[in-house]
Amino acid sequence: MTLRLFPAAPCRGATRARVALAITCCVALVGCSSTPGDTSTAEESPGLAARYGQSPAKDPSGFTYQPDVVVVDGGAAAVRSVSGDGLVWTIDGGVRGLGDLDVGEVMFLTSRAVGRVAAKERVGGDVAVTLVPVQPQEVIRDGRIKVDAAIDVADIGTDSIGIQEIPDLPGTVATPDRADTDLQLASSVPDRGARQPTTVFDAAGGAGVVREPGHRVGAPARRFAAATVPQQLVGRIAGADEKLPSPAKEKLDVTLDDWGVTTALDAKGLTVSVYRKEGSHLKFGADITLGFKTLRLATDVALTAGTIAANPGAVLHGLESLEVKLQAGLGGGTESNSKVKLEVPAEIFNKPIMVNGLPMVLVGKVKLVIETALTGKNSTLTASGKWGLVGALGMQAGTPLVPTFSVITSMMDSISGITLGPSGLVIAPEFKFSLGFGVPGASAGPYAKFRFAAGVTNGSAFGAPLARCTRVDLVIKGGFGMGINIDGELGKLIGDRLPGRPKFKADLESEFLWDIVKRSQTIPDVPLCTGGG
Repeated sequence: MTLRLFPAAPCRGATRARVALAITCCVALVGCSSTPGDTSTAEESPGLAARYGQSPAKDPSGFTYQPDVVVVDGGAAAVRSVSGDGLVWTIDGGVRGLGDLDVGEVMFLTSRAVGRVAAKERVGGDVAVTLVPVQPQEVIRDGRIKVDAAIDVADIGTDSIGIQEIPDLPGTVATPDRADTDLQLASSVPDRGARQPTTVFDAAGGAGVVREPGHRVGAPARRFAAATVPQQLVGRIAGADEKLPSPAKEKLDVTLDDWGVTTALDAKGLTVSVYRKEGSHLKFGADITLGFKTLRLATDVALTAGTIAANPGAVLHGLESLEVKLQAGLGGGTESNSKVKLEVPAEIFNKPIMVNGLPMVLVGKVKLVIETALTGKNSTLTASGKWGLVGALGMQAGTPLVPTFSVITSMMDSISGITLGPSGLVIAPEFKFSLGFGVPGASAGPYAKFRFAAGVTNGSAFGAPLARCTRVDLVIKGGFGMGINIDGELGKLIGDRLPGRPKFKADLESEFLWDIVKRSQTIPDVPLCTGGG
């Protein structure tokens, strides 16, 4: 299985001296450690490393940077502030390497401050650098990301892990499309037609690139006229004046329009609670708990000459269970129902990892799709279930790994409520665990993920004399990918600030999904409930 990833083009703005230096550095990989795959957490201040990331080595053992990557000294200690969207970093203007950094090149200050420079502005004695997220192969030319990184519940409350809020992350509230919520088709995403060429902001000094449908790895892209990226852009990316807060140790509460989301780490694992805020006729609450004691992400990805080698992998170990509790009520008419997609504006765990001088960070991200279809004023619907998910999940040597699924508590047995007509709920969380570098909210690297979707239907009370129908649809999918996918609100935000306002999209092109479980149950099993003749 080969990933369709596009190698980064060298930066035309690089100086001859820097190119010469980069060529000198591009030698055969020689590991300076007897165990080149070993990892360790940073020895620098845990608080600073957790908030701003770890410093990179100029010449990390076993890795070669791309020629246009500029390592800036100072690390987390040089950071003066970070914007609320994680894209604008204000840095001490006196640190070495910052003066050599040109617009269009890739800055590597810490594991959380890696990106292509779209703007560089003097702010008093400091320098504000606006970063565009990059793919891993735009930073690493040659090397192997072979890591086994662990998250232990015993680390909760320490500087080792936390929950990093990204308060101005765009696109946290959206309307889901059919593929997000349709349980009947969740195992096969509907065909949305032939892929169209996509214009993207490319590495080469702000030039654009057109990726044709079916573009293969290593094939040259068709270029259009390059736009010159100025040293100073009028109006930096929105949110530059806001500040990125310190990571929360155990719990984070955020408000997303009419919804509240609480993310918590404790001895049970990770719990995400979502609820409808006061003032709405719709009452909704859900608790989703991912149970584990020690969660491990093992990755093995080789890069050669800026391309991904065959059969990369990322495997998640340590999952134990998934528990969901749902309750909803309708105080008004059916127009009060909701269909929404939420992205939690935070990176969970946020654990610094050092790989032979190459700093990375282990993060978790959560998205949720919620749909209510309650009928009649004062209708209510509740349900809960718990399932076992034991064993490895992810991709290893080109083979999808599927954990063992079991039912601990049946959701079907828990359905209750009063409904005048058939009523339903859908909850569909997605958990993604990645190891990489980049900016908060757009960390690039190998990842494992799983999607869970549960649909609950309770029949009309008026149908009870004949048969009160209840139904549960359950779909769980595993996934693996490499890199980042930037489009939607974040892509628009970046593209609006680039010369010529190109459509910005970093196309992942490398994600694979497969079924773990797909099942439906209807009680009673009679034609009135199943729709049979």
